[in-house]
Amino acid sequence: MKDLQGNRIFQASAEAVDYYNQAVSAFNIYTGDPFSLVGKAVEISPDFAMAHIFKAYLLGLATEPVLNGYAKDTLRHLKTMHLSDREASHLGALDLMLKGEWTAAALVLDIHNCNYPLDIVALQAGHLMDFYRANARNLRDRLARILPYWSGNDNFFKVHNWWHRALYHQELGQENVVLSIYDNQIRHGNSTAALELVDASAMLWRLSLEGVGVGDRWDELADCWQAHADGHSYTFNDWHAIMAYLGAGRDIDVEKNLKDCKNIKPGLESEMQQWTRQTTLPLIEGFIAFWRKDYQTAIEQLYGARFIANSFGGSHAQRDIIDLTLIEASIRAGQPELAQALANERLALKPNSRLNRGFLARSKGRAVSGVH
Repeated sequence: MKDLQGNRIFQASAEAVDYYNQAVSAFNIYTGDPFSLVGKAVEISPDFAMAHIFKAYLLGLATEPVLNGYAKDTLRHLKTMHLSDREASHLGALDLMLKGEWTAAALVLDIHNCNYPLDIVALQAGHLMDFYRANARNLRDRLARILPYWSGNDNFFKVHNWWHRALYHQELGQENVVLSIYDNQIRHGNSTAALELVDASAMLWRLSLEGVGVGDRWDELADCWQAHADGHSYTFNDWHAIMAYLGAGRDIDVEKNLKDCKNIKPGLESEMQQWTRQTTLPLIEGFIAFWRKDYQTAIEQLYGARFIANSFGGSHAQRDIIDLTLIEASIRAGQPELAQALANERLALKPNSRLNRGFLARSKGRAVSGVH
């Protein structure tokens, strides 16, 4: 029998292992009551050594005198049991920890996880020891040592993390790297999940603002948005769908989505429809105006919208696209004073930003290498 991470389990029934897995999962995300859950596992299978080991860690890592005594009692019981090599390795760490030798215990778990990289109990116990010892380097390196053994394909944040990395490369003017990340990470597999389509739309829009050619990437993205942009479900999605429709030149879809967003019956607004009316419509209309080169209208819609955009979600990084579009509209509209003022806002926060310095230089009529 194995636990959720694939480590072998001995002397335990399926029911006991289920309670054990629940207890470890609760510990992993610091919620619920792992003590009572692992207690049930031990009650069902008294010879379940790994459950006793986990219980001892929970008690000892709590750093409370009474619980520390209970942990020592558990350790004494464990020393009477027949243990596997992995379980015996845990015992060495527990023995040292409960003697107050935290650094030595953490070192044992360093080596332990080299041999058992999927042992999440050892990993988290060691990580807490690193925290208690203020060992910042090992807080990082303990995870780095075993990370290649863990799957990255099922990480729900994988695409969004790559999106954030792409922003750094864009900041450095490495548009080819950004496009490579887009193709190989953000849109690898052509996911139709709305959360990933949002990242894709925002990335292509940012590149387009800088004058980077994105080829037919807009077309594939616009196709995927068809199932999600209905003007009612989540208005943040509609805004990003509009970006894709504009980029793909699908004016019919733009107008349909815009009409759906405006189709709100007076007096019957849901909260989502309030967001649409108050926040999304100014953004959508501003982005449409920008793409169609009506820069003055874009400025009028987006200048005020940027202050209320956090009313419907998204991170600061995601909503930054509003300010980027606004300042680009100001430059293209021939309003250098406004463009300089907006650039100064950004430079006050990030004075060394290539993008921000580029905006300021362009607002003053100067060409900047690497900035379009």
